[in-house]
Amino acid sequence: MDTTEELKIKFMANLTENVHFDSDFDIDTYRRLLKCLEELTYRQLCIIKLFLNADQIDLNNFGNPNITQHLSSILTDCIEVRDKGFINSNNPLMEKIDELYLGSPSGPIFVDKHTDPEYLGFANRGFSNILCKNIFKFAKLDQILDEHVEAILRELNPELTGVQ
Repeated sequence: MDTTEELKIKFMANLTENVHFDSDFDIDTYRRLLKCLEELTYRQLCIIKLFLNADQIDLNNFGNPNITQHLSSILTDCIEVRDKGFINSNNPLMEKIDELYLGSPSGPIFVDKHTDPEYLGFANRGFSNILCKNIFKFAKLDQILDEHVEAILRELNPELTGVQ
């Protein structure tokens, strides 16, 4: 197993633990969330956490002019997570990524950003939908190490953290 994906096991265990201790958490919701967690990579979970805290990022001088293979891979993950409905297309960080890296301030050129998420209409605390809220809550994604999220942010914007 890839060691980076082993980090995801903790969050799958959190989800499984919560099915027993939260009365609002039924078995069908558990199965749906577990399937989503299985389909997302650990880096994509970090990206979800990054976007939920996007309001704390200074976007005025945001961007990385050096598009490496690694940065391209991170951007692809951002698009995939957005298209799966975990990131709201109107999230300021997603809009900035669309503008800088995809060539359009109104949305991506190559990706359909208007794909409807599985569960619509839930937008508090930056969650794009109830599915995202439940994964964050029940898998305890707030426990993702900040240094893993910051590593992604450094790739997206090296000047923000002083790393080139």
